[in-house]
Amino acid sequence: RLDWKFDIAYDADLKKAKEIIENLIKEQEHILLEDGVTVFVDNLGASSVVIGARAWVPSEHYWTILWKIREDVKLALDENGIEIPFNQLTVHVEK
Repeated sequence: RLDWKFDIAYDADLKKAKEIIENLIKEQEHILLEDGVTVFVDNLGASSVVIGARAWVPSEHYWTILWKIREDVKLALDENGIEIPFNQLTVHVEK
């Protein structure tokens, strides 16, 4: 079983992001659709909504599909204006 986690910004379109991720997974050649594809809100993090996804593949395609989906999701979220947030630190300097 493949497991992914993708962070999106709180103000991003959650339903659209889930749809993009699910469609990308289902379009992959070696995904075992009969075993189901699951996309869900995994966590509400400190600075992002964490979307989880699960799908099954034959063992020989595990790493190839794991890495491909990560890249495809990043590119698709970028194309659709869905921000993947990163940790930031604001420093205030007092005189």
